[in-house]
Amino acid sequence: MNEGLVRAKLKAEHLAPQVYTNYRDYNSEEVLRHVIDRCGIDTFDYPFDSDISGMLVSDSRSVTLTTNSKMSKARGNFSKGHELGHYFQHVNDTCKIYSFHDVVGNSIYQSQEELQRESEADMFAGHLLLPDYILIAFLQKGHSFSSICKQVVISKPALRFRIRELLVYTYSVPYWQAHNIAINFENVQKKALLILISLASNNPVKSNELLENTLDV
Repeated sequence: MNEGLVRAKLKAEHLAPQVYTNYRDYNSEEVLRHVIDRCGIDTFDYPFDSDISGMLVSDSRSVTLTTNSKMSKARGNFSKGHELGHYFQHVNDTCKIYSFHDVVGNSIYQSQEELQRESEADMFAGHLLLPDYILIAFLQKGHSFSSICKQVVISKPALRFRIRELLVYTYSVPYWQAHNIAINFENVQKKALLILISLASNNPVKSNELLENTLDV
């Protein structure tokens, strides 16, 4: 994980605990509302005709965040988090005008700098909506993939990404195993759930035993 992504993760996870310290009543919409209100950001929904998922415009007078009202609530939450990622990571001079237009997918982003910027915003969004400490708590208690999505109000792709990332960067699971575990956890395979519970519960012996037998997971 490069430095820009690490900064995005740390910034997001610093903001989230100011709202919740317990996973039992955790809801990403409350986190988003708290951050947006604290920063004085104006938010709007608009039925964009194109594949624009969100937009952030910042100048010396105000900051406006607009998301596509045609998206699901979970997808809209991620877009809000993504635009907030731009705000915290890429807006650094209030005397300038900044504008970010984000689309579904990244086909319009050509340069490496643009791709890095979008990756940082995605990283921020994922960790603002679902910080590591909350995700680990859900896994320790054996919550299902669908129940986490429902309570947190996070999309399936976003949760798959967060689980895969947690496995790779926190528990040093090889990428291909992490990918398969996340997919099979979503598909309600018991072995994947047991692996996640063991890792989240800091049971290295059981975790290693299970991971050694995941060629078919």
